[in-house]
Amino acid sequence: MLRESSSKSQGPHAVPSRYITPKNFNDLKFHPHVNPMTRSPDLPFELLEKIFILSIEPAIDRQGRPFSKCLGTVFVLCHVCAFWRFVALHTRQLWNLGGTPIFLPSRWIRSHAATKMFLERSADLPVSFHLCQYPVTRKHHSYRIRNLEGILDTINQISERWETFHVTLEEAEHEVNALEKIPAERLDNLKKLVLTLRNRGGRWGRDASLKVFSSAPQLQDVSINMMSTSGSLSHFISLPWRQLTQLSVGHDHPSSVLHAVLACTSLVSASITTRQWTQMFPTMLPAVPKELPHLERLDILVHLHHEAGADEGEHLGPFLHCIMAPALKFLALELGFSEIKDEDESWLGPVDFVMPLAIFLSRALQLEHLRTTDCITSDMVGVLFFTPALKWLEYSDAGVDDEFFAGLEIRGDGSPVLAPHLEQLDLNNVGDEYEEARVQAMIASRWWADDAQHNSLPVTSRLKRVRLWNEDIPPKLFSPEFELKMKQYRSEGLDVRGFYF
Repeated sequence: MLRESSSKSQGPHAVPSRYITPKNFNDLKFHPHVNPMTRSPDLPFELLEKIFILSIEPAIDRQGRPFSKCLGTVFVLCHVCAFWRFVALHTRQLWNLGGTPIFLPSRWIRSHAATKMFLERSADLPVSFHLCQYPVTRKHHSYRIRNLEGILDTINQISERWETFHVTLEEAEHEVNALEKIPAERLDNLKKLVLTLRNRGGRWGRDASLKVFSSAPQLQDVSINMMSTSGSLSHFISLPWRQLTQLSVGHDHPSSVLHAVLACTSLVSASITTRQWTQMFPTMLPAVPKELPHLERLDILVHLHHEAGADEGEHLGPFLHCIMAPALKFLALELGFSEIKDEDESWLGPVDFVMPLAIFLSRALQLEHLRTTDCITSDMVGVLFFTPALKWLEYSDAGVDDEFFAGLEIRGDGSPVLAPHLEQLDLNNVGDEYEEARVQAMIASRWWADDAQHNSLPVTSRLKRVRLWNEDIPPKLFSPEFELKMKQYRSEGLDVRGFYF
């Protein structure tokens, strides 16, 4: 709080020493010893309060990622003028640590006393923390752990106010035990947990267990990044799996990740990052798929690896076999090839999984958005037979041919219509093994400029957007007639784009 100087130091006209409140701030505002040139424009308290809050709220960068603004902004606001300082000191949300990192050693909050100041001035508001250790040399481990324990001792005192807890440990093997000091019985308001545990590229072999979050009654959103760690995920961290609705998990062991997802029977959204199985037929998997009745979004990325002389292991197939998601609306599948080297001549490519995908989709008939990246190696048209509600297809895999566009073309002769609700078609890096006439015929069959034409087509939705990106060298070139036809579609309202038309 701002405390006025005593009458002894300010002369006979000074206001008696006391704490300033919104009711008596005008006494200070018009005090003869306050220089009017140091005061802000006469904005109402409530308006200036709102402006201050907006000045520190997390913003969005050019890539669409959220980032937090420096806490130094709060201190700057307190030094502009007396009125600004008064407003800042009486705006609790301004001192709330929500979305703002606490670095250890700190860049902005340099002492436990400063942390306490923020917590006290934010009163009883929910708080969110991001504890992030700066990488330092190994000889500083003990200092880092003491620093982490000291900050935890401070914020643990108000653990009942925690709403989001995000911790990033660069030397997790040495520092994770400090988290056990969190009072598990006081996490009644914790709703989101983000754990990023790294070991600076080394394999983590410890057999630790983190149980403090297992009984948080409102915890529903969890993100765990433990790539390059060993051991079972569920054995390392105990969570109220059944009540989780949002789960993002990154872990090297796909079997451990799969069992964690299947334990979350209330899931609405799941994002998975892992590595492929080491065997073709993984053991210890459920014999029948387990239903996740509320799951609407599923995103799976599996990194491939190859060892000379070893059999190729499974990747996406077991996930698709073991998960049943009847309410699914969005599915994204991707294979990562960063570990496959050009000199691995013995590698035969990823295991085909079109059949498991088709079976999975046959149990998820409400799917509206399908995204595949570097994983479909054969019949995509066959997969589309099982997507009757599909509105958006993003395909970034092997090259397409005339059969692909012919499969999507609506002929009006009574033949089955694939994806009758398709509105957006994004084709990325799909080669040049197709005729432009087949592309044009497909678009024409799913586009109409007036209702009369619509009534003659056996389809309920027309295209809104088509993307055809070709990065092959030499590039596929399109004829002037094709380019002219695409311009006509654009003039009629279809958003159609490509590299060379």
